[in-house]
Amino acid sequence: MADAIAGPLHADPAKARVMAYFRRLVVEGHAEWHMLENGDIRLRFRTGETYLLAKTTVIRMREPAEVPMRLLCAERPVP
Repeated sequence: MADAIAGPLHADPAKARVMAYFRRLVVEGHAEWHMLENGDIRLRFRTGETYLLAKTTVIRMREPAEVPMRLLCAERPVP
């Protein structure tokens, strides 16, 4: 799924570099992203912090909740 979102090349090299970095975070399991119907991308980190990656802007949608440090450092979420 990460390749399907990051796949298209962007005319702006800076945007392409940022998207490649986001893709790496997704592949490494630190975040997940979903393409919305309008083409924007919702990027959600394991901490709960969520961003909307629109065509020309990045909007912070949600700040992370208080997450114990042990969850941030764990390989997998602790139940």
